[in-house]
Amino acid sequence: MIFSTCLQYLLGEWLLNNLLYIVVYSVLLLAVILFAVPLAIVLFFYFSGLFLLLYERIHKLNGNYSSNIWDPVRFIIAIILDGYGRLWHGYELHGIENIPDGPGLIIYYHGAVPLDYLYFLAKIFILKRRCCYSIADDFLFIFPGVQALTGVTGIIQNKKEECLNVLKKGKLLGISPGGMREALFSDKSYKLMWHKRKGFAQIAVDMKVPIIPMCTQNIREGYWIFGQSSKAYLYYLYQVRHTYII
Repeated sequence: MIFSTCLQYLLGEWLLNNLLYIVVYSVLLLAVILFAVPLAIVLFFYFSGLFLLLYERIHKLNGNYSSNIWDPVRFIIAIILDGYGRLWHGYELHGIENIPDGPGLIIYYHGAVPLDYLYFLAKIFILKRRCCYSIADDFLFIFPGVQALTGVTGIIQNKKEECLNVLKKGKLLGISPGGMREALFSDKSYKLMWHKRKGFAQIAVDMKVPIIPMCTQNIREGYWIFGQSSKAYLYYLYQVRHTYII
């Protein structure tokens, strides 16, 4: 009894003397848990962009990102992304046999952080040696140093002419009609938020290419949007400043 009382007293004294350190370390640990993975992803893409710029200078490619000489680099990036997806998220791709050998539209659901789509791009290149082109939001192209990375990985802006050119070349094209609106304002019910964006369907009809729908199970649970109770303010940020908070 005396021992337990003494132990409780010592524990109480230790907690009292070290409370500030415990709080600080707990906050730092929480920050690491919340932001380490997104930060690692951002750093990976910037280091990849730097590596691509060096590769471009060494081989004197002068921005010819469609050349097959980039395939070794594409394969390295794909291997890293695929390994990360399998180890960290247990990513698996089912139904790859439904993807045609010719042109086609991959229509996918946009999660808060579309890592699943990046894993898909990596997997399709590893298994079929095909570069699936992708439409990205315009805000992506304002970041410095992304030109080489977007060029090598086939990320293009939302322009009809570019989409048609990709399909005319017999390539795959990935489109998320919901885009960032779906990333921000969809929920765990996986509600589609296409907001009358049906241009992809017209492109498919004009080019006579198949539409292959794709969705990743649990992508919405992987990363959450903070502030869902303040959707009006978030909508303002999206519409006016093109910002989203993860």
